[in-house]
This record gives sequence, C-alpha cells and structure tokens, in this order.
Amino acid sequence: MLTILHHLPEGLLTTSAPDLHRILSGPTLCHLPGKNTRPLFVSVLLHGDETTGLLAVQQLLAQYWGRTLPRSLSLLLGNVAAARWQRRHLDGQPDYNRIWCGEGGEEFVMAGEVLQEMARREVFAAIDIHNNSAPNPEYAMIPRLDPSHIALARMFSDKLVFFLQPHSAQSSAFGEICPAVTIECGVPGQAKGLEGSVRFLDQLLNLEHLPKDPVLVEKMDLYRIVATLKVPGSRSFGFDPKAESGLCFMVNPARHNFQIMDRGTVFATGCDGLGSCLEVVNLEGQDVFARFFRMDGPSLVTACSFVPAMLTMNRKIIQQDCLGYILDRVRHFPMAGTVVVDQRTGGTGGRRVHTPKIP
Repeated sequence: MLTILHHLPEGLLTTSAPDLHRILSGPTLCHLPGKNTRPLFVSVLLHGDETTGLLAVQQLLAQYWGRTLPRSLSLLLGNVAAARWQRRHLDGQPDYNRIWCGEGGEEFVMAGEVLQEMARREVFAAIDIHNNSAPNPEYAMIPRLDPSHIALARMFSDKLVFFLQPHSAQSSAFGEICPAVTIECGVPGQAKGLEGSVRFLDQLLNLEHLPKDPVLVEKMDLYRIVATLKVPGSRSFGFDPKAESGLCFMVNPARHNFQIMDRGTVFATGCDGLGSCLEVVNLEGQDVFARFFRMDGPSLVTACSFVPAMLTMNRKIIQQDCLGYILDRVRHFPMAGTVVVDQRTGGTGGRRVHTPKIP
C-alpha cells in the first residue's frame, strides 16, 4: 500500500490535492536528502480535505528548488484517495490519523512501516499538518509535556494543547521516538495558517537542535483536553433555530473556540432528557456530563465556565469524530526532564511519570 520514493514525483509541486491521484497511486513517503542527514518528518493530507499541509510543502520546496536542503526531509502524502474527493476519509476507510497504533487493516500496516522506517533513519522531529473545519486560532498539539516537545510546538504557536488520547494519532505514536507535534492551521485556504506553517518548516530545516531550556508555563497558553463532546449517533440535530424543530445547538459555536464560555450559557435547545442530546466523556471514557452541563427545561446549559476548542458545525465531522472538546488550563508544569504519558498505557520506558496538576 505504501510507496517509498527517494525523489519528488514529477509535478508534485504544482498539483492540487484533488489531482494528486493522477501522479500518486496512494500513500507515498518521499525521502529527500539534505546536508544534515537526520530527517525532519512531515505528514500531510492524513485528512483528505485538509490541504494547508500540501500547499506548505509545495511552497517550501519551491524555495529550495535547485539547492540542497539544509536538512533531509521525509514527506508522507497520506490519504490521496480521500483528497481526490475532498473528504476527511472515504466510506469504508479508517481515519488516517487514527491508525498509528493498534491492529487493523492495511492502513495500520502502512503506518507501522512508516514508523519503522523513520525510527531507522533516526528522525529529528515529526510534524503533522492539519486544518480545522471551523475557525480556530493557530495552535499546536503535543502528546508529551517535556522540554523538547514544548520547544518544538512553541516555534509554531504560543497556544499549545496537551493530549493523551487518541493514542493512535500520528504525533502520539511519533512522540515515542522523537519530538512530535500536530499543528492546526485554521480553516483550509487561510493565508495566516499557510504562511505560519511554511515559516515553521523552514526554521526546522535550518535548526541544528531543539532548545532544551525549561519553559515557564506562565509564558504560554498551555491547555489539556479533559473531555470530548459527542452527539449520540441516532440524534438528528442542527444549528438554525428557525429551521430546527428538535435538537438545535447554538448558532456558530466556533466563535467560542479557545474563549471562556460562561456558566449559564445556553448550549442547545430542544433536548428531551438529561444527557440524551450530548455525550460528554473524559479521558477514561467516563460520563462527565453533570460536571459541565445541566438541563433547564428543554435547554442544555453550561453548569460551569470552561474553554471549548475545535467546536464545529460540520455534520460529517461531528458524526465521524466529535462536536468538539473541553480544555483545562495547565498552570503547573512537571519537573524538567520528565515525560508525561498516559498512566494507564505506560510508554515511559521505566522513567518516572508526572502528571500536571490542574487546579
């Protein structure tokens, strides 16, 4: 399933995401040589409708056309088939950002091959480039709270999100072998996100090593994901109170992304029972609906103030993934040199595990 090349396919720098299938047969890993032989790994189009990553590497490589790269670059072009139809993933396909651990079909085997290949090459750092389906500020997601991961992420944005799940995300898997980050570049076509990602990749190609100095948590906006918001699969829903006779979420919820949503905010109307219109699940898979929401007649109201992120109105994404997330601000940082991982799954190689305290 995976094609490995040691050159750029002809026409790659000028081919749009929907047309990549004309020059690529499927997922393709391109190894490009550079002066520093430890490669930077970059994955794009793990979601076929998120195109900023492809545009960023096209612009970056065009800048170096005819010159040797300052650092070797390994580029993974992911879900080419879904990109053809401008879809996150096709029906019958797994999400390409949920295949990086565990067992499954040929896509899981492909992801394992990529990980083995990059570990063998002593990968310098791993970058996964994504877009949001609704307006969000540019931010970086990290699977570990150690100085190298934070230093890498802060080169892209001062707004960081620490996550423990899903374990099967690309940056979570790569975080076991190198500093890894997922960068979220706003909605596709947004110039600011594209410019920031090109600048970030160029900095990394020219960087000898990542800073290892401790970072004060007060100097950045550092959050962690504490809950996922899901609409039950059988529920019909909408966002237009004039058109919906049943469950209707607030108009344009994305305007609240990375903003404090006050206690008492009406999040949805037309609910017919406690928890029946929205599932709120923490990292352990436990129902934490009552911690964040309450019912006021048929209305779903916030029970406390919290910061939501990645709230979307895209029905397909809501059905395939989720409505959004709830964040907590990280205000205390673990001691320098330690690694924060999921205590239920391990992965620390015998190192002591520290989890940040959230007041």
